[in-house]
Amino acid sequence: MAREASTLPGGRGGTRERVAAVLRDEILDGRLAPGVTLRTETVTERLGVSNSPLREAFVQLEAEGLVEVTPNRGVVVAPLTRDGATDLIRIGSLLWDAAIRWIVPTLEPDTVDRLRRVDVDFGLGLRSGDLAGAVLDAERFDTVLLQSSWSTELVRALDTVRPRLQRLGRLVASYDLMERRRVLHASVLAAAGSTDLDPVATAFGAVWTSLSDSVRDNPRVAP
Repeated sequence: MAREASTLPGGRGGTRERVAAVLRDEILDGRLAPGVTLRTETVTERLGVSNSPLREAFVQLEAEGLVEVTPNRGVVVAPLTRDGATDLIRIGSLLWDAAIRWIVPTLEPDTVDRLRRVDVDFGLGLRSGDLAGAVLDAERFDTVLLQSSWSTELVRALDTVRPRLQRLGRLVASYDLMERRRVLHASVLAAAGSTDLDPVATAFGAVWTSLSDSVRDNPRVAP
């Protein structure tokens, strides 16, 4: 998933948001590994920012569960453990189950078109062996779905776990998991505007099962 993000994007705007975006990308892609200490002086020098927006970015990332702020160690990238990942998957699956049952029946044609375009990119990446690109397109597919939700509270709840789910998904990404995503995409597109959601729920269940299996077997996830 590596993308160059070691320098802060230029231009005016919310420095805090830009700092958080850079660090979030590095954490999600694994360039900042679990347990790594984020030293203020090192990060401010690397990104060319002052302490104030960096502290605000740390607060934002802590709220997303991507970093931990402790009195003795300062700011560290949040650890990844099997128990923690299992709990996260359990909560994520409950929220996404509600999301698909609320969103898919109300999908508008323009949203379906956007989903199809993302799915085309996803399929091209998968067939060409671009696993990292396929994972990012799967995340885009989810984003388009959530953007069409009428429930701001549901989206807010999912936004609290999505960064950690994305981090986990990128860490244990496999072609087996992406094949299950392919089936999910097809199920969502086939069910758009319908109340027959059993195929979508089944496909999503297969994704969660595959993700759980990958977490259990992956040495990069701490016991």
